[in-house]
Amino acid sequence: MIDVPRLMVLRAAAARGSLSAAARLLKITPSAVSQQVAALERQVGVPLVERRTTGITLTAPGRALVATADVIAAELAKAERHIADIAEGTRGRLTVATFASAGQRLLPQAVSALAADRPDAEVTVLEYEPFDAVPKLRRGEADLAVVYHFGAPRPPDDWGVGESLRYVRLRRDPVRVVLPADHPLAGQRTIAFTDLADERWVQGWADVGQLLDHYAAVAGFTPQVACYASDYLFMQSVVAAGMGVALVPTVALAGPAGEVVARRLDPEPVRQVGALYPIGRWHSPLTEELLARLRATVAD
Repeated sequence: MIDVPRLMVLRAAAARGSLSAAARLLKITPSAVSQQVAALERQVGVPLVERRTTGITLTAPGRALVATADVIAAELAKAERHIADIAEGTRGRLTVATFASAGQRLLPQAVSALAADRPDAEVTVLEYEPFDAVPKLRRGEADLAVVYHFGAPRPPDDWGVGESLRYVRLRRDPVRVVLPADHPLAGQRTIAFTDLADERWVQGWADVGQLLDHYAAVAGFTPQVACYASDYLFMQSVVAAGMGVALVPTVALAGPAGEVVARRLDPEPVRQVGALYPIGRWHSPLTEELLARLRATVAD
């Protein structure tokens, strides 16, 4: 059987990128870390790390073992919390990761409903984008995550759905174009992307920015960007000021009343909203309870 303490040493070295950094984290000598990794390599019969002057790089077997170590560490963290609940007489704790607009518009009603039925429950909500929320689930630092992705209903392959995480679709979240209220196109119910070729844009970061670039390219133009922003409320305020137009998912629409309008697009981009939670290991019954309330209150 693989030695678990040695496995955790390898995990620390992988997380810190070097044996010496792992030694500082674990409060042991670099020599001891090196010996533990070498002993683990002898045990499994293959190299697990490539040693370089600047640190270490995991081999494919090393990555596989670190992934297993992450699962073990997550299980231990869950067990510690479960034992603490029993020792403290607490009936339930739940940590939820969510992206900002879901935290503002979708999650509160479900959490409120849970709190009404389970006043003993301790719910902690953390704001994280999906690229941060998914690793937190894997490490056992969250019990449930409300996440999004753009495009087809199927979640991204790199989330590991079906392997260590389960995905539950909650709703479609169509993306609208937000315009100043006095914009020439504001009177139309649906606006073609091709009609926006000459506009200046308030462009979002990461996936949102890529969404605009993709649909603009399909429509045959390159966006003229007046402002970059990562906050939808800020983007809508900039639109109200007349600096440009913006793509905003329906759930995040909260522009200044009377100053902006949101219109359907042709073709229509869609943001998919769902929930993720770990499978294959113990999780709080509150996870299922909150998920049921989310499906009842926000599903389309």
